[in-house]
Amino acid sequence: MVVEGEHGTLDEQSRQQIEDAVASILAAMDGLQLQWLLDPEHVNLARASRFIIEAAVSAIIDPHEDCLESKH
Repeated sequence: MVVEGEHGTLDEQSRQQIEDAVASILAAMDGLQLQWLLDPEHVNLARASRFIIEAAVSAIIDPHEDCLESKH
């Protein structure tokens, strides 16, 4: 399936990667906010949020070999 939008088209794999990235960012943000509520002096919410968003966007823009996969 190909999805067309105002900025071009996405194939199914690309669309799924973006959905996974969005879900990951939201899940991380929920966890970070909870940690911040429990201990705001030791959680830099802005820095941690920026890190997870940049990591997710980087994984879409420049995908690389899965570092969690076993090399065996």
